[in-house]
Amino acid sequence: MIQTKPNPIAKGLSADDWGMSPSVNQGILQLARRGVLKKVSLLINAAFASNGLDELRDIPGLTICLHVSFTFEGLFPSPRALMSALHAPSARRRAETRRVLRGEFLRQSERFSALGLGMNEFDSHHHVHLFPGMASILAQAGERAGFQAVRILRRHERFSRPFRDRALEAFSKHSESTYAAAGLRLAPALLVDSSRLREAAQLRALLLQDAGTAVLIHPATEDDFDRVGCKDAYREPRVHEFQLALRL
Repeated sequence: MIQTKPNPIAKGLSADDWGMSPSVNQGILQLARRGVLKKVSLLINAAFASNGLDELRDIPGLTICLHVSFTFEGLFPSPRALMSALHAPSARRRAETRRVLRGEFLRQSERFSALGLGMNEFDSHHHVHLFPGMASILAQAGERAGFQAVRILRRHERFSRPFRDRALEAFSKHSESTYAAAGLRLAPALLVDSSRLREAAQLRALLLQDAGTAVLIHPATEDDFDRVGCKDAYREPRVHEFQLALRL
């Protein structure tokens, strides 16, 4: 079994996007081995989902969650396209979109369950599980799949993006009662804009504020997206986030 370096200060860090690229996996794995991470979210349909996964799952005390994707190598090219389909003028198209989303969620959940990682918690790429209309589709499906918890979002007044993160927090609060009614525990996570975090001490201070709230990061050891053909738009901050977490 892999021995991790105790790091109680950093026990609230949660890393997204395992499977997106080799450098993303390597960044997450390095931080997990140092005892820096509490949770990792896995893109089950991503090209590199299995790369290093056996090593990751052997790290004690680490929770691996399902990072459901409808917008990364998935059904829709963007969150905007997903919302356009879900709230289309045509009732038939709206119903078909709901059916497709529910089915895709269950398929990804089944693949995740087959890995034997435990049905601990799910979230989603671009946080779309919290967008208007999504909780009514996924809450019962999440309970049916056997998940215990769902990620919800909070923002930090100083270290968040003022407009985008405010909207995401509002979406989250609106959806929470639907998820809770399905029997899912609400697992809060803090949105931060890493460009506003210049020092590891600032990240450390966030972690000390609320031990029950995870702080989201998207680490990578380098930008290898062009080399592996990854089209995700969030790329430049990843190395910075990795280096900040490494200095905790």
